[in-house]
Amino acid sequence: MMAVSLEFGRLVDVVYTLIADCVLKHCSGCEIDDPSQKHHSCLMMEKEERVESYFEEAWEKTSHEEVLGTVKRLLYVALITKSRRLDAE
Repeated sequence: MMAVSLEFGRLVDVVYTLIADCVLKHCSGCEIDDPSQKHHSCLMMEKEERVESYFEEAWEKTSHEEVLGTVKRLLYVALITKSRRLDAE
């Protein structure tokens, strides 16, 4: 089960990195390389706001085959675990 949670954690990290890329892409301060921090929306956004604002865009850049593979493995392990628990009852 540990390997599965590590795999899911890696997927979360990949999508979060894509969200961070979106934040920088949409920051006008980064676009013009403005030395003033007040023009950088990327510095002003809370982490939760970043996810809310750019999750959909990041999701479109995600390898859906990789996501489905991860979900398939998570489901398989969960079903095996449940089967073992039911057998133990």
